[in-house]
Amino acid sequence: MKKRFRSLVVLATMVALVLSMSGIAFAQFSDVAKDAPYATHVELLNSLGIAKGYPDGTFGVNQPMTRQEFAVFVVRAMGKERLAEGFANNPTGFKDDKQIGDWARGAVYLASQMGIIAGYPDGTFKPQGNVTHAEALTMLVRALGFKKYAEDLGAWPVGYLLAADNLGITEGLTVFPNVPMVRSEMAIALANTLFATTAKNLDPTGLNDGSPNKDKASETAWIVTVWKKVYSRAIGVTGTVDSITTWNNTIVVGGKTYSYDPDTTNGVEVTVNGASPGWAGGTKGSNGISGLQTFLNNNPGTQVTVYAEGTKAKAIDVIYWNGKNAKLTAVNITSTSVTIDVNDRGTNKTGINISPNTKITIDGQQATAQQLKTAFQNAAGALVSIRVPGSDGALAAGNSAVEVAVLINNTVSGKVTATGTDVKGSYAVINGQKVYFDTTYGLSAPGLNASVVWLLGTDGVAYLDLSSTGPALTTFQARYVGSQQDTSGTTYTYQYADGSTVTGNTAPGGGAAVGDFVTYSGASYSKVTLPTAATGTSITKLSATSVKVGSAAYAIAPYGAWVDDQVSNTKKAYADWTVPSGINAVYLFFNSNGEVDLIVVTP
Repeated sequence: MKKRFRSLVVLATMVALVLSMSGIAFAQFSDVAKDAPYATHVELLNSLGIAKGYPDGTFGVNQPMTRQEFAVFVVRAMGKERLAEGFANNPTGFKDDKQIGDWARGAVYLASQMGIIAGYPDGTFKPQGNVTHAEALTMLVRALGFKKYAEDLGAWPVGYLLAADNLGITEGLTVFPNVPMVRSEMAIALANTLFATTAKNLDPTGLNDGSPNKDKASETAWIVTVWKKVYSRAIGVTGTVDSITTWNNTIVVGGKTYSYDPDTTNGVEVTVNGASPGWAGGTKGSNGISGLQTFLNNNPGTQVTVYAEGTKAKAIDVIYWNGKNAKLTAVNITSTSVTIDVNDRGTNKTGINISPNTKITIDGQQATAQQLKTAFQNAAGALVSIRVPGSDGALAAGNSAVEVAVLINNTVSGKVTATGTDVKGSYAVINGQKVYFDTTYGLSAPGLNASVVWLLGTDGVAYLDLSSTGPALTTFQARYVGSQQDTSGTTYTYQYADGSTVTGNTAPGGGAAVGDFVTYSGASYSKVTLPTAATGTSITKLSATSVKVGSAAYAIAPYGAWVDDQVSNTKKAYADWTVPSGINAVYLFFNSNGEVDLIVVTP
């Protein structure tokens, strides 16, 4: 009992350290009491993303698992989830292969190829059958690399149960070989496995004898090798830097004050995206802080993650996005690798590596590489922001990504009612809001009245035109309805016959007053004047969308047409107008699409 107690205390202490250093509280699953014997194990797996809870806020502590579910957990714990995704379409070879869920296929295939699962003598895997204690512990022992050791200890399942006990996997568990394992028991066994050794002892001749070398656990356990980044530094607190005060060695991040050691050999370490940026002055102590200050001066608003013990910062990592808002051009998944290709402002950069530890998000939601590929294949376009380790320069081909943020549905759509340029750049007014746009990736400057669907980058700027429709109008007629002045200047508003409006920052010319009709052409508005020759002498209203003058029929613009009825001395929309008697001349005005948007009749 003493050995078990000490081991559980060590695990609890380690998990608590990971969580307390991050400033993040326990997940508080509704069915996991704080003092439950499996509480720290559950929290460790949850914090690492190996086993999450359910949407109802429970962990499902008493729920059994299927064999395919447990295979997925094992593959995740090994840090090979992304690799498994590359095998999502591979047949496993089991007779009941079709019963394996699509979400589990890659993991089952990989685990079978690695010898972690072998199936039943009849050639089946029984993916939807409940995994028993003996089966689950067998998978874990094999995953650690001790298959031969277990089989030398005895026939299945005894040999594997003895091996699991010797490795510390079963500490805190009461093992019933043929009873289905529930999720709380899985949490204990899998968390114990994360801290188990993977090293083997040598026999007197120097050869590997297959038995576990427990003295090497601190060097070889998965928690150190696979999960080193999370475990060794904890999760960290992220925010913008409010201030750095060098005379008393403090840094304020997100409103919280931390002290730091300025020693240039053993002091606080500053990194960029998890690696050294190669600053000339070094990255330790006051040198690192000096480099950080320079970096933040050049990149204001950049966030950092502080890893601290209490309020003493041990390390500071700059979260810097390289290749911001590049165009995603390919997602490549093979049996051994995942890479993406991008176009970074006209330059193609291929083979950016996506490792099992790379964080992937699609429109802010965490995703897998396979989900990214599927979403990209079904999207009209995609933008990507990428973080690569230790670089504060431009994105380069062949980089290994720390984080990939993809935007597919971050769109704005609607009719362009105004365009302009200010100190921030070119913009269009859509749905009453200014939307700045960048033409780097082929998006064209829109014309007034164009209907657009634009994909926005992380900075809120439009970069891709997904499905813009309707030719932009270079000429049209509208009614001037007034102006408005604010801190940004004077805005002039013009109204179509259907009630929609366009705005501009240029006053109408030709002496136009409120209520007059104007012609837009060449980015300017001028008062309508009648041409020397009329279009005809008679007019017939065929429908709300067409008009006949003389013997010729004309289409009305989709936004309607105004009528300046000088016979009846009225101005109204064509749809509401009744043709009066006494017309002597008819003048039609057309937009650049050849559609009628203004009719003038005179006596």
